[in-house]
Amino acid sequence: MNVTPFNGLWFAYIALLVALSVGLHFTLRRRTRRVQAWTLSGIAAANVVIYTAFTFQAIGNPAYPQVTLAQNLPFHFCNLMAWALIFAPLLRWRWLYSLVCFPGVLAGALALTSPVDVYLVRPLFSLAALGFYGVHTINAALGVLLVTLGFFEATWRQSLRSVAFFGAMAVLVFPLNLALRAWVDPDTNYFYEFAPENAEILALVHGWVPVPLLYLTLLAPIAFGGCLAIAGIYALAGKLMGHPVGQSPVQPRAHCAVAQDRVGE
Repeated sequence: MNVTPFNGLWFAYIALLVALSVGLHFTLRRRTRRVQAWTLSGIAAANVVIYTAFTFQAIGNPAYPQVTLAQNLPFHFCNLMAWALIFAPLLRWRWLYSLVCFPGVLAGALALTSPVDVYLVRPLFSLAALGFYGVHTINAALGVLLVTLGFFEATWRQSLRSVAFFGAMAVLVFPLNLALRAWVDPDTNYFYEFAPENAEILALVHGWVPVPLLYLTLLAPIAFGGCLAIAGIYALAGKLMGHPVGQSPVQPRAHCAVAQDRVGE
């Protein structure tokens, strides 16, 4: 039984993880902020362990010589978000919340629809399938949970700022790509700045402007629209739950989320 985007197993797998995320929300919603924060951080840490395991399994597999260590350092955006989610529940850095709750959620969801060739068709219970599809779903789910549990007030203004933060990260990663491509591996491609690989929407805009990094700027309207849509979903969720979603309980003088033991509705 192979899992590949949009087949029956893919839908069942995503539905299961979404159901587990909803269950986690209702399990944690009346817990103290400390319990919530450490639970989400622990799940994020386990997620990093999983992605590290399936990545090194692919690197060591002679069937995939194109998968190298230089191309799989933790500088892909989704990898960075997986690490960031360990710290986001424990800290009160709003810029970090905005990254993991908007572009992080969007990137995790989009990755599920366009995996690179190595993970495109894999047996359901293989480490590669559980890792790739699980890690990206958990990235998205944890970002959403930070909002629904009240760690972060996700507004449309924050959604727009988050795209600017993502753009700044892409610019900072570009010199790293250049250095690794020049001296280590010419196919290094963090943030997909040089080639779209298997992502169809990236391939489309790359065909219009085939210039490294610059072609990604054409995605700005799509990124803005996607993050605004996520903000709308958060607002709709608040209406369905009968109270505003994402009103941050973090007090101005608190140094981290775990300092807040009472949880607001």
